[in-house]
Order: sequence, then structure tokens, then C-alpha cells
Amino acid sequence: MFLIKTNKSKAHRQRVVFLTAILIIVLLFIKFFEITVLRQEEFKEASLANSLRDIYSNAPRGMIYDRNSIPIVDNRPTYDLKFTPVDITEDFNYKLLSELVNINKDSLKNKIDRNRNNFKKFTPVLLKRHVQFKDMSKIQEYKLDFPGLLFSEFPARAYPHNAKATHVLGYLRAISDDINIFNKNNNCNIKYKRGDVHGYTGIEKIYECDLKGEDGIDYYLYDVRGLNLGVYDSQQNIPAINGKDLFLTIDIKLQEYAESFMNDSTKGSIILMDPSSGDILTMISYPEYDLKSFTGPIPVNLWDEWNSDTIGVPLMNRAIQGTYPPGSVLKLVTAAYVLDNNIVNKNYKVDCQGTYDFYDQTYSCWKTDGHGPMNLTESIRQSCNIYYFDLIKDIRIDDWANIIEIFGFGKKTNIDLPSEVSARIPNREYMNNRYGRSGQNGGWAQGYLMNFVIGQGDVTATPLQVIQMTNLFATNGNTFEPHLKLGKDKSPVNVKLKERTWNVINNAMWEVVNHSAGTGWRAKNENFNVWGKTGTSQNPHGEDHSWFTGYARLENNNLVSAVIIIEQGGKGSEKSTMIAGKLFDYYNNLNNDENN
Repeated sequence: MFLIKTNKSKAHRQRVVFLTAILIIVLLFIKFFEITVLRQEEFKEASLANSLRDIYSNAPRGMIYDRNSIPIVDNRPTYDLKFTPVDITEDFNYKLLSELVNINKDSLKNKIDRNRNNFKKFTPVLLKRHVQFKDMSKIQEYKLDFPGLLFSEFPARAYPHNAKATHVLGYLRAISDDINIFNKNNNCNIKYKRGDVHGYTGIEKIYECDLKGEDGIDYYLYDVRGLNLGVYDSQQNIPAINGKDLFLTIDIKLQEYAESFMNDSTKGSIILMDPSSGDILTMISYPEYDLKSFTGPIPVNLWDEWNSDTIGVPLMNRAIQGTYPPGSVLKLVTAAYVLDNNIVNKNYKVDCQGTYDFYDQTYSCWKTDGHGPMNLTESIRQSCNIYYFDLIKDIRIDDWANIIEIFGFGKKTNIDLPSEVSARIPNREYMNNRYGRSGQNGGWAQGYLMNFVIGQGDVTATPLQVIQMTNLFATNGNTFEPHLKLGKDKSPVNVKLKERTWNVINNAMWEVVNHSAGTGWRAKNENFNVWGKTGTSQNPHGEDHSWFTGYARLENNNLVSAVIIIEQGGKGSEKSTMIAGKLFDYYNNLNNDENN
């Protein structure tokens, strides 16, 4: 009886164990069914949330083309090397990475450790910018040694044309200010992020809002070891939007040819324009710097060299920031003023004997033995100083300053470039503030105008202001503000003078180039008409500066104007006039080739 009872207890326990096991299996199956079927999407999203990282994809900046759709600024791919602090593990090979990216091992480790311990440990941190493809590929070979490391494409500027157009295009810089302050102060409807670049000078700065584009977001898949497994194909990815392309008024072939006249022994500026539209065809400032240096980090010694060069000043755009005495080119405006106000007529003569006495001062003509009797046209043709000393003696300084300013001097032209300066045209207020009022206690006197009327002394102008004056003469007072964006809304610039005034001044400018005694004869062309004015401006630091400004009506009837200043080019404007003649001829042939 005892044996039978024992067997029954054992069988009962076995049934309990069996039933319990069946129950557990059923429960596990139900849970498995719930996870894999009923709650599949919920757990999938949770899993992805733990293994995905959202990474910004940098939008390529808009390309820049010349007026004939020739690309002059492009993008080429480089790569940003970044790390996600939270994914860095003890297996990270600092020594190997420091060798591959040429960063000190301790500095590398400190940067990573510093970011691992802050609240932004899920945000990728830039480690090195402008990594080339071959270097990226080499690092990728060792990716198992670098958990948390990732690359993102970063479009860098490339310059495919031989012409530089350095000061027109400008360069980019990474945001160095506090990012919140930068976003608050920038005028674009774009939210910048730390490490972004932006246009810092030139066209890149002025049209930053158009060129910038909008960054996208890609989601990258990571495994449990923090290794980047690549872009995850997700509908949540936001594609980057490229910046808008920009077309300039520049003719890059003409730009390249004009640049060929400037070399290491030359400083100055060249501008060519279309007076009938305000389009800038060429703009050069020399010395210049190399835009390609800004593709990656600029070597410190090179940047310091550019900034410390107080003679060449390569970072300055002489076309809009260089302030020079305009010299004799300013005589055109004074001549127009006296004609238009009937102070003299075109036949009024002054006998130039080489010197002119005004009170106790003696003023000289550039031709020391004198020109003899000069009428107004002859005074422009041969650039006689004495004629203008005689004109200015009875003109009030504010009347003179007013007409000079009407022609665009002493104020900005509103060109679409940053950092244009207004230069200086002295008036009575300026003279009183600087020198004190005239009278027995000293101060300034009417004699100061003797220098002003020939574009010397306190008078300064930029090359762009000089060519704006030329455009007014070329169009009889109906031109437009200079601009670099093709198709930009044109702002008219008008000066109203009598028709006879325009005719007399333009006839005199024609004789400057085409008369046998004209000072600008080197700009003459047998196939089309050229008008011009030469100038020499005093330079206290060496040889005088050499000016030529003028315009041509090409064989296709188009107008083109030019201003050339060669620093320390010497008297006579020989070099600047020769350059102008060659540029007019080249552009005429370029137009003929395009029309055939």
C-alpha cells in the first residue's frame, strides 16, 4: 500500500511540471506574438531611436557664372571628419587616428573627452574640415578602431577659370562668433549652425542669402558598438537644397586679359563698364591674394603676411577702397561747370607760361615752360594746369564741391560689394573743421582751391567714382549705378547739363586721344572712336600715380568705359593709357567674334 501511494504522488508532480512547462511555453509564444506581430512597429521605432543619429548634410553653395554663363566659381567635394561623443568607447584608437589626420594625440583625446562629458554628447562634433577623399578612404579602412567617427560631405569652393577676379568674388570664413548672436544678426532667413561657413567679403558676402542654400538632415544607422553603418533609408531624411546660382556682369575673358597687365611690380586697379547699363565688365585690384588658399585652413604665416603687408595691402580692393588724388581727370567736371553756368565759353583763353601767381603763392603747370595761349578744349587736350588755376580763383569752394559731388565724388556709388568707401571732396565745413577759418589768425584760404581744381591736396577719389564720372560724360548724363549681378534692377544716375556742355567736353575728350597733341594718344584705335582723359596724381611716398579714364564706341556701336590707375606709374600716364587702348581693342574683337 505504501508503494502504490508513492507512485501516485510522483505521477502527480510530473503532471504539474508538465502543465507548468506548457503554460510557460504558451505565455512565451503569446509574448513573442505580441512583440513580433502586434507591437512590431512600436518596437521597431524604439529600436531605431536607439540606433539612429541625425546628421546635417551641408548644402552646396550656388555656383557663380560670368555674363556668358561661363562658370567661375564651382564646388568640389571635401569631407568633414566628426565624432559623436556618446559613441566613443574604450576601444577608440587615439594613436592611430592622430597619425592619420595629423592631429596631436593628446589634443585629440582632450577634445573628445571634453565633449563626452557635456550635455551635447549626442551631437556630432567637428574634428577636422576639408578632408580629401583619399584620406577619408584610408581612415574608413580602420573604422572598427574608431567607434563614433563619421564623415559628412562638405562642398568647398573651386575656381575653374584662369581669371582670378579675387576681390570681386571674395572668400568664405567659418563662423567664429557665438552662433546665437550670429543668427540674431544675420539678415538671411537661414538658421546657421556651429561650424558653418559664410561669405565674408566680395560677392560671396553680398549675395550670401541666395548662395547659401538650406542644409538637410540624414539619419545614420549605428550598431551597439557605436560604429557607423551608413545612411539609413528613411522617409524622415530631409534633402539639402542647393544655393541659388548667381550670374555676374563680368566678362571673364576680358577679366583674364586685363589681369595679364598686372604683375608683381605693379600696383593699381582696372575697371571696365558698360555706361548704358551700369554693368561692370572687369574689376581688378592688384596686388591680390589667392582665393584657393581659403579652400582649407589658411596657413597662419600666409594670413599674417597678407595682413602685415602695409605696402601692397593685398586684402584691400583698390577699385572701391583705394583713395587717390584724382589728378587732372577732375578738370573735366570743373570745365563742365564753368561752361554750363556761362562763367566762360569754350573760346575763353588763358596764356600758360608755366607758372601762375595767386597772392603770395606761385603754382606750376606740369609743363614747366608753358603751353602758351589755351582755350578750354586745348586745356583738356593737353591737361594744362594754369587754365584751371585761372578758372577757380573766382569760384566759391561750396559751388565747386557741389558740382564735383553731383558727378558722384565724395559719396558711395552703391555698388553691390561690401566696404566701399566714399573718399573725400573738401567743402567749406570740412576746411573750417580741419584748418580753421580763414583770416588774420591763419586757417585756410582760397589758394587751397588751386590744388583742389587739379585733383590734388585734400581731394581723393576711388577708381569706381572716376569711371562713374566717365559714364556720365559717355551718356550725356544718363547712366546707372555700377553693379555686378547680371539682371539686377538698375538705379539711374542722372546729371542735367546743357547739350552744348556735353558736346564741348566730349569733343575735348576725343581730342585727348585722337589729336596729335593729345596726352592720351596711346589709346587711339583706327577701327572705332575713343574718348579719354589722362591724369597724374602726386604721391608723397614715391613716383606719381598714373591715371587714364575714357570710353569707346565699338564697331558694333556698344559703349565701353575704362579707368586705369597705376600706382607710381610716373608722369604722362603712358602705361595706363596704353593698357586702356589694348583693352578697348581686345573687347571690340571679342564682341566681333561673338557676333560672327
